[in-house]
Amino acid sequence: MKLLAGGYKIYFTNGGKRISGVGTTATTAGVNALAFGQLEAATGDSYMASTSTDGVVQAAGGYVVKFVDGSAGVTGVGSTLTDAGENGVGFAALAAESGRRYNLSLSDPANLQSFSGGYLMQVGYSLGSKVSGVGSNLSDAADIALGFAELVEQGGRRCTLQMSDISIVLGAFNVSYRCSSRIVQGTGATATDAGLDALTKAQAL
Repeated sequence: MKLLAGGYKIYFTNGGKRISGVGTTATTAGVNALAFGQLEAATGDSYMASTSTDGVVQAAGGYVVKFVDGSAGVTGVGSTLTDAGENGVGFAALAAESGRRYNLSLSDPANLQSFSGGYLMQVGYSLGSKVSGVGSNLSDAADIALGFAELVEQGGRRCTLQMSDISIVLGAFNVSYRCSSRIVQGTGATATDAGLDALTKAQAL
């Protein structure tokens, strides 16, 4: 077990493969490691929270965690390490289905931005494609990004959002996702509500 800023990283060996998880407490880190262990048992993919200097990053509004599987990996994002770990499991499960590896690269500041009332994140995958998540906090933005990634896996449209596509009118948040050739509008009292509204509409296309 390793103490991190904001929580813990726990390692264990499963059938000769080393797996790890992160969490705000040792208990939630263990739960995250167990989830990755269950994924390994089902798919053969064994993920570890990266030991590199950029493996667990305290970013604006929360944490960005790189989970590696051999030479590849996925990113988990959240307001807390517990949420980032759970988000990482979600993206790892998608990678097991399609081989697409979803990652948020902090080398481009546009991939993680804050605005009055929320956060916008861009998660990249194959050939420069991205999906976007918006939310009142980083955990909500990451969950919504995961929802749009699930749309990609289901053969649906790839939906992205830029900062210029977010507005606040009369106290309501408005987001305009670009889903292939369609514009999907989301509206709500919070950035999370607007993002979820857009996701629900995109799922119905």
